[in-house]
Amino acid sequence: MIIVKNLTDSSNWLVYFKGEGANRYGYLNLTNAWATDTTGFNNNEPTSSVFSVGTANETNGNTDSLVAYCWHSVPGFSRIGIYNGNGNANGPFIYTGFKPAMVMQKSTSHAGTNWEIRDNLRGYTPTVGHNGITANPITQVLYPNDADHEYTTDNCDFLANGFKWRSSGGNRNDSGKTYVYMAFAVHPFNGNGENAFATAF
Repeated sequence: MIIVKNLTDSSNWLVYFKGEGANRYGYLNLTNAWATDTTGFNNNEPTSSVFSVGTANETNGNTDSLVAYCWHSVPGFSRIGIYNGNGNANGPFIYTGFKPAMVMQKSTSHAGTNWEIRDNLRGYTPTVGHNGITANPITQVLYPNDADHEYTTDNCDFLANGFKWRSSGGNRNDSGKTYVYMAFAVHPFNGNGENAFATAF
């Protein structure tokens, strides 16, 4: 996942996502569906060390200063991927390989859908289950494309090895819609098993 912002001009935040293709991009600050246009990322897929930009002002404004944020999946630490909605309250389970501390997702196939962020500290009310303390569902959400306050909205469970939607809705689980997501672990570990951070989320 790559997010690029022109720091010189007033412009949108452009988002590349592997699996959507380098001839397509989204906007972090808008509710648009993904656009098919080679001027953003030049229709060249990134390598492990390089990504390409086209002629769009958002990614390659002449003499402008730009910033790029680049992520990839790291086992036990982060997971970046794509899932499809099914449109019902028994929503899809998305495997991450760890218990998420934060999940952000957006529909790439349909306009008018917000980016959403959920985490394990807001709207995370512990309840006692038969196996001890559980803390689902998560209902508090932030919209990165909106300057508004947080909302209480549809349910999502953060599980030991992924997350599962317990509701339908266009921003997260509509039938026939494609979604991209980025998730980070509660207890992140790097490749040699050492704790990557002093404290988790």
